[in-house]
Amino acid sequence: MEKLAALSKAGASIVFLNKLPDKHSGYNPSQESTVLLEEIKQQIRGGSLSNLKVIDLDKLSDQLVTWGNKREELALHDLDFIRKKDDSGCAYFISNFNSGKDINNYIPIATDSKEYILYNPMTGEKGKAAVKKVGDMNTVLLQLKQGQSIFLFAKSIKSNLTDWKYIGQRINKIRLSGNWNLEFMEGGPTLPKSTRINKFVSWTGLPDTMAPYFSGLARYSINFSLEDFDPNNKYMIIFDKVKESVLIRLNGQQVTTLFSHPFEADISNFLKNGENHIELEVANLPANRIRYLDKQQVEWQKFYNINYISIKGSKFNASKWEPIESGLIGDVTIVCYQINQQNDK
Repeated sequence: MEKLAALSKAGASIVFLNKLPDKHSGYNPSQESTVLLEEIKQQIRGGSLSNLKVIDLDKLSDQLVTWGNKREELALHDLDFIRKKDDSGCAYFISNFNSGKDINNYIPIATDSKEYILYNPMTGEKGKAAVKKVGDMNTVLLQLKQGQSIFLFAKSIKSNLTDWKYIGQRINKIRLSGNWNLEFMEGGPTLPKSTRINKFVSWTGLPDTMAPYFSGLARYSINFSLEDFDPNNKYMIIFDKVKESVLIRLNGQQVTTLFSHPFEADISNFLKNGENHIELEVANLPANRIRYLDKQQVEWQKFYNINYISIKGSKFNASKWEPIESGLIGDVTIVCYQINQQNDK
């Protein structure tokens, strides 16, 4: 406590929520430390330690503003974030996990920086963010789908980066429908037979009796026609549901692998006007195969130190599990957007 008092006298702002400590810290505080604590409490109550305050939680944000701290309004949009300061400015990691909606707004950022840079670690895309001055605050245009994360760097010096490519108005939406080839490539316990499908459902519901037990890799493929392709637009492939990851190949070229929300990718550089060929390699979880092994009483838990146990402490057994959804489910669509270049600052 005496260290906090010294920091307060040196100019640091210190807050206790709701009340002061009842006793000195430590397992067995001495009589001397107890007396010292009471002396510091009297100094606080007497106002001699003006930078050390006791504040109710609902008044904390106003007090921080009084002390010159700018409020980050990212939280008001239900965005989670962390911020780190260094010699070049501030770095933000922003995630849209809990808002329940897509974000497409100018949001105030509590730093007075010369430039703001967006970076998507999943794709490697980087560019200067669009910025508008509103009062004394810089607002940055953020576009985040549900489940998406991004880095924002608030820099004290300007860079030579190009502008971030924002998605504009939707122009067209193409549902990839037709008879898809579905081929099971590798995995077990055995490979289900190749088949053709015209609707994406969990492969555990296929007629093949081994499909509900299959864990591994399967490939969906089809040809589709794309008319009026415009390379100046942005084309995104969007999956309703992927269980659990998907590698995208388009016209013989590998695009990317998706394993987290949002399950969508920019395929603009891989498309062509006219006929295109797409392959989607999907890997599921091993749960269905483990379910099969336990049903067949196959010994697979061969670990040196300890084997799996259930949550109740008994021997682990997955034989009564229901099949876990696997593969592509719902629609696969290609959406064409305009690209908006924003240079507002």
